[in-house]
Amino acid sequence: MNPEQTEVVLDTSALDDLRACDPDDTGLLAELIDNFLADTPPRLNAIRRAADAAQPQDLVHEAHALKSSAAQLGARALSATCRQLEALGREGSLAGVPGLVARMEPEFEVLRRELLAAKG
Repeated sequence: MNPEQTEVVLDTSALDDLRACDPDDTGLLAELIDNFLADTPPRLNAIRRAADAAQPQDLVHEAHALKSSAAQLGARALSATCRQLEALGREGSLAGVPGLVARMEPEFEVLRRELLAAKG
């Protein structure tokens, strides 16, 4: 991730909201984080394959799914990138997609570290 980047990678207030939904601390947040961390690499691969194969409908589907799960956990940067990919796919345009796809891996790595730290 670019050290000059100002976009927030993880909005911890979203995690606080999820913690509030589990007042007895049954492990809901940890489970959501674990599921997200397990599900995201295959989604990133599917997004990359859709972009490489110039399949905008597949790009829309995968970017939309990842956008939603990222947003739920407060992963603002990754969700924003997915939103851009989804919009481009809906337009049938792949202009700019390779750069956005390339940006996702480093975004996810930073996010992964932050989520693991937040999980405790």
